[in-house]
Amino acid sequence: MTKLPMLGALATALFTLPVPGAIIYDNTATDTFNSVLYSAAGLSAIGDQISLGGTERNATQAMAQFYNFGAIGTFDAVLQFYAVGAPLSQIGGPYTVTGIAAAANAVIDVTFTGLGLTLPDEVIFQLSVLNSSSGVDVGPNLFDPPIFGSSSNSFFIGDTVNQTTGLNVDNIYFRLEADGAIPEPSTIVLSALCLAGIAALRRHR
Repeated sequence: MTKLPMLGALATALFTLPVPGAIIYDNTATDTFNSVLYSAAGLSAIGDQISLGGTERNATQAMAQFYNFGAIGTFDAVLQFYAVGAPLSQIGGPYTVTGIAAAANAVIDVTFTGLGLTLPDEVIFQLSVLNSSSGVDVGPNLFDPPIFGSSSNSFFIGDTVNQTTGLNVDNIYFRLEADGAIPEPSTIVLSALCLAGIAALRRHR
């Protein structure tokens, strides 16, 4: 077997690698070191109203972050989406991750996969916690400002999908991805180098 078919196969594989998700909202960069506890706020769901960036809207994956102020245990996390406006209507979910391990006084990252949901430019997301084991006391972490997309830091969304104001309110940690990103730069570079190698081999032969 010659090297040429092997290089061609490698180039094909590189160009057909799964395309990474496009980030359409990202508030995961600047930690305010604050959280909103469900128990302290008397809420069963906490979220935010956000404006998405970019052009892709077929949401595929989301990431949230919680802090456990309590004891070691487990809990389930639930994500739901609502349209902005009146009357409010649910447009996606519930998406549930079960049996999440929660260490005492620790940050917990939770990823929701397989959303398959087309979202509007502005949307409300809400996070709920269910089936917490005894002693677990969690709430979503607050980061600000968003580094892609936007959201007001003057309020968050409570369990009745109403704005809840308070002192030093920031945005809820949240990252949302969608289909349609261009290949990562590293993939493009590797593909270009592979094709260059093919061209060089052809010249030598």
